[in-house]
Amino acid sequence: MTSRRDYEERLLELIKDTDGIKKIQDPITAIISGTPDVNVTDRAARLLGIIYGSQAQQLLQRVVTYDLIVQLRNAGVEIDPRDISDRATRLLGVVYGSQGYQLQQEATSKYLQEIPYGSQGQFLQQRATTYDLLIQLRNAGVEIDPRARTWNLGSSDIPDLMDKASRLLGIIYGDQGQLAQRAITKDAYVQLRSGGTEIDPRALTSLPLKGTPNRRYGTTSGEVVAAPGAGYKLRVYGFKLAAETDEISRLRYGGATGTIFAVLPAKGVAAMNLINVNEAGGDNQNIYLEKTGAGNALAIVWTESVAV
Repeated sequence: MTSRRDYEERLLELIKDTDGIKKIQDPITAIISGTPDVNVTDRAARLLGIIYGSQAQQLLQRVVTYDLIVQLRNAGVEIDPRDISDRATRLLGVVYGSQGYQLQQEATSKYLQEIPYGSQGQFLQQRATTYDLLIQLRNAGVEIDPRARTWNLGSSDIPDLMDKASRLLGIIYGDQGQLAQRAITKDAYVQLRSGGTEIDPRALTSLPLKGTPNRRYGTTSGEVVAAPGAGYKLRVYGFKLAAETDEISRLRYGGATGTIFAVLPAKGVAAMNLINVNEAGGDNQNIYLEKTGAGNALAIVWTESVAV
């Protein structure tokens, strides 16, 4: 192998020769036109030269890793590749997901549109018009129909009863059995009670009068039938007047000048239930039986003493 040193020594010998010029030209021509035995494949271990830029300055290199130190530019302006603080005014690029599709954005607020997925890897279903989330109810791991009529309802079950007019909700039972219903009009049969005793709502005369019965019988006019006492008044719940002869019989509060609340104009009987009338005398006013004749008369008045 001919080395660089061999070429240099040969060149010096040719220069010393008397025919130097021609003898130099011929070997140089031969060297240039031929294929020199020069190996440049080991460039990683050979210094090829120092690289300079347009400012006639040597390019910089990192000391440890020997990376080339560069300054990035965009459209002739130097930029910092780490600076993303002005992202609101810089187009960073279109963002794509794992399926190769561009991520969607809400038009007005610019928020990223996200589709929630369930455990089966499918996105959750939504009602088209009102955007309600569509769900399937389960109880103890079993899917249920909230409209079903066969539920055994527990304390945590919430059935849909909105269409109860067209749905059989069940047979209603009382403590003695199924409640009764009229066959034709479908009315429910009921039995009225008062104080634990069954009553006939048509038999109003069988209802006991409220209050204490006060009696007065005789021929004398102006007899006291009932007296409330100081600080009280008499509330009247009913009365009965009976006379044996044709004379006028009266019930009056407070004596001869008091208010009359019952009159029997001739012989016979008169009675009245005043439970819902709220009939009452004044403070400490007695109830008197007055009569215009000498016959016998009977007065019964049901009263209650009420504080004034």
